[in-house]
Amino acid sequence: MSASTTACAAATAAARPARLVKCRVSVRTATGEQHSYTALFKSTCGAVMDALDRFGFCKVSVEAMRE
Repeated sequence: MSASTTACAAATAAARPARLVKCRVSVRTATGEQHSYTALFKSTCGAVMDALDRFGFCKVSVEAMRE
């Protein structure tokens, strides 16, 4: 691929809006507390990372919800 083709592809991808995934996140903390929330994420992996950032060491379950 030439440099101009690569630049054009990158510009097209940047102009395209990111598709967000609606996820239900369920968390059980080390102390046994249970939490659940729904939010939009770039991916289900992003949802797991969000839960770990919020709650620290915990068990996380993420389900992508249908639209």
